[in-house]
Amino acid sequence: DLHRVDRRQRQMCIRDRPGAVQSLIVAGQLLPSPNTEDEIDIELMNAVIGGSFTSRLNMNLREDKSWSYGARARLSRFKGPRPMLVYAPVQTDKTAPSIQEIIREYDEYLTSRPAEIEELEAIVKDRSLGLIGEFETFGALMGGLSGVVAFNRSDDYLNSLPEKYQAIKIDDIHQATNTYIDPNIWTWIIVGDMSSVENEIRELELGKIEIIKLD
Repeated sequence: DLHRVDRRQRQMCIRDRPGAVQSLIVAGQLLPSPNTEDEIDIELMNAVIGGSFTSRLNMNLREDKSWSYGARARLSRFKGPRPMLVYAPVQTDKTAPSIQEIIREYDEYLTSRPAEIEELEAIVKDRSLGLIGEFETFGALMGGLSGVVAFNRSDDYLNSLPEKYQAIKIDDIHQATNTYIDPNIWTWIIVGDMSSVENEIRELELGKIEIIKLD
């Protein structure tokens, strides 16, 4: 239900790109640093809803509706609080419907349709198998080790990842979702042809809209 949100907290900005054949939707919030105790929970929670090819967002906007070449929810790798950003380039005439679908997917993820065991198992399998070839090159290995140093992780962190993934339970995902995800406070940025998308976005009544004009 789009009208259950507190519109005083939500922020939405539109950047005009006249004649654009698609719109770029970016929305997100801050999440804890990657060195939090809940790091793996947050990573897998995000993977189910938007952080993987088989995520709900991508299966909806790309595979089911064909409105986008790909929709993702990305976790930044900053030391402090880091952004979680939903990123979805969509065809112009599906800008407002795509926003509605993103909101619906997250609303259901938090309420009527939380992460399912089958979704978690698929993500854990994919992540675990992917580790086998992830550090085959010297550059990749150095990148992994730099993350260990940057976030003060234990020396056996990379070797312990498969075990950490396997230890996550579905209740851990549900708790992380309800603890950290709050679409009501997201900041939205829409880049597209304002003459085509502005009225439909305003009709969603998601809150005050700011038009970004760059000289």
